[in-house]
Amino acid sequence: MGQKQISVFIIDDQPLFRQALRASLMQIEDIRVDGDCGVSDDAIEFVDSLAPTIVLADSTPPDQNGLRLVRRLTQRCPNTAIIVMTPLADDAELFEAIRCGAAAYVTKKATAEEIVTVIRRVQQGDFPVNESLISSPRVAERVLMEFQGLARSQQLQNITAPLSPREMEVLELIRDGFMNKEIALRLSLTEQTVKSHVTSILRKLDVNDRTQAVLTAVRQGWMTLHREETTQEGHRERMKVLVVDDHQKIVDAVTLCLKLRWPSAKVVAAYDGASGLHMIETENPDIVILDVGLPELDGLQVLERARRFSQIPIIMLTVRDQDTDIARALRLGADDYVTKPFSHVEFLARVEALLRRVAGRRSGEQGPSSDVGFDLQALKPIK
Repeated sequence: MGQKQISVFIIDDQPLFRQALRASLMQIEDIRVDGDCGVSDDAIEFVDSLAPTIVLADSTPPDQNGLRLVRRLTQRCPNTAIIVMTPLADDAELFEAIRCGAAAYVTKKATAEEIVTVIRRVQQGDFPVNESLISSPRVAERVLMEFQGLARSQQLQNITAPLSPREMEVLELIRDGFMNKEIALRLSLTEQTVKSHVTSILRKLDVNDRTQAVLTAVRQGWMTLHREETTQEGHRERMKVLVVDDHQKIVDAVTLCLKLRWPSAKVVAAYDGASGLHMIETENPDIVILDVGLPELDGLQVLERARRFSQIPIIMLTVRDQDTDIARALRLGADDYVTKPFSHVEFLARVEALLRRVAGRRSGEQGPSSDVGFDLQALKPIK
């Protein structure tokens, strides 16, 4: 065969369903089914030994612990992406699937072609479960509430990292190949303190060694596999987004939306026009999300002044939807215009389209080997 096959393992308590799904997938040239089994602890051992690219896992009723198995699989096998299959789509179950680390969420009513499409997208690094989330306002609101009100809760372990800032520093240095003694020197700690942090990291992530800890953190999107640093030319390896809006809930919603799509992106915020203009100049973001109705300087004034020294991509985010308002913003140099209340799906599509246009324009101006500041492929969620 000319193309590399995607290895798949199926976990479901209905033998007939497993057999039918397996037979359908085996007809697809680029997919290989390595095996199948019911929902049990044995499934973890099978997946661990076979190391498939994708697992199709039955969610099952709560008393059968289907999503609990998904959580254990993502912790034990961080390099395998989990697609949750469910008899009937449910917002509460979708929320739990996200917390358990699922990459996608599909119903058993999906056709074989639809499941194949999801498998291929996940294999390529997409995270379809996030699209399901942002298209469901109730689930998005629940996730946002988790971010805002339960930041110290242990229930957040698969939405935000359960590690302390110091433990994250230690884990990032472990990722970069440093041993305990070197970490101690870099962080001005004793070697025994570093060992204590490492022990705590392994316990919190429920893993047995340092490598598994790093892979779990990468799998959950808490950090990237490679160090994100600034090159000699000053170009970053990850995207930075500046959100300028005087409403905290809008800033939170936009931040949540961006982080779910691109976990490695850095999002900074300003809450008035003057601060936003200053941060455009000093933070050097890759893209700006700019509200029109701002205190001190309104968004159009910020846009006009920013264009005197920067051609940074700017998307206006506002309740003003009159043609004259849109035309004025575009004449002043806005790259796009999104009205509130906005569709999360449309908003993300516009951000990605603008980033691709800018990257393509810079590449065309500077040649294919030039550094355009960020890599769109690298911004995809990690499987």
